[in-house]
Amino acid sequence: MKQKTNLPLNVSEEYVKLFNKKVHYDTPVLEVLLLRNVFVSHAGIVLKKMTIPLKSAENLIGFYDQTFYWSHWRKAIEQLLVCKFGKSLQSIQLDKSDLYFTIHTPWFGYFSWLTTCTPKLLDVVRTYPNAILLVPQEWEKIDFVKNTLALFPDLKMKTLPSDSHAFIDHFVLAQNRPWTSVFYPKQIQEVRDVFIKESLKVTIKPIKRLYVSRKKALRRKIINELELVDFVKSKGFEEICFEDYSILEQVFLMQNAECLISMHGAGLTNVLFMNPESSVLEITPIVERDYQFRFPFWRIASILKLNYFVQFSKTIDSGESDFYSRNIDVNLAELQCNVGLMLNDNV
Repeated sequence: MKQKTNLPLNVSEEYVKLFNKKVHYDTPVLEVLLLRNVFVSHAGIVLKKMTIPLKSAENLIGFYDQTFYWSHWRKAIEQLLVCKFGKSLQSIQLDKSDLYFTIHTPWFGYFSWLTTCTPKLLDVVRTYPNAILLVPQEWEKIDFVKNTLALFPDLKMKTLPSDSHAFIDHFVLAQNRPWTSVFYPKQIQEVRDVFIKESLKVTIKPIKRLYVSRKKALRRKIINELELVDFVKSKGFEEICFEDYSILEQVFLMQNAECLISMHGAGLTNVLFMNPESSVLEITPIVERDYQFRFPFWRIASILKLNYFVQFSKTIDSGESDFYSRNIDVNLAELQCNVGLMLNDNV
């Protein structure tokens, strides 16, 4: 099925071509499959008959980028062979009569948790409720993972120890969206339903206008944030850091927010939980080349019928080769104009 993304409400002539190239995208049919005799690496790469099954992980489309695909395939093959015939890598022992599944891939973080892992979890729980989830040991220390899995009290889980892999006789493969920038409206809605229902139990103060700061992050900051915050506060925005809130509290805040301003980053995934006709302004680095443009939050906002605004900002080279990891300098005059558009105000 082909999806269409609405252009940002404030897109300028300078950037309209950039967005027009990404307006349409395909969402291939995804299935939940039963496989026999597979190998699963600790990173979540699945091998069946020595190959990576199609749609088992995003960004591994061999005909599009063979180097990317084959680098993951080679590593997984080496791990399989060493586990099977060597002694330096461990594989866990699983009951051959049980049904297992995984939801993690090599791309893991808050964004992938909500847009990749949780949709796959919902697909499997709905289709094979008795299947056992293999949970990487590292997840035990991640609060948003623990808080999410707690929403499924009947889910059976088994820990996949660090640096260990698994040979599985009976495996459930929930097929994966092909790219990190491809979104399925049905999956988006299902994730929303689960979290929004649970967020009704949250009792923190709602905030209508939110500015999300990255001042507690290690990188990718706004160098003139003090001046920015002074301005947005004058327009009724309250500054917060998502690190100070649990995942359900973040959902609650998004459900009650009318306007959101945030820098590009994983925290902006929370637009998933905003209501139609609410507004979001994404502050993102000016791209050096068109193909580097990262646009997932624009597409999510379009699916949810949010009023999406964008502001590109100059990057400050701080030794980061990836310009998305660099600090940025926000043009405050441009910001005032964009906030005015968000609020339907004359700034």
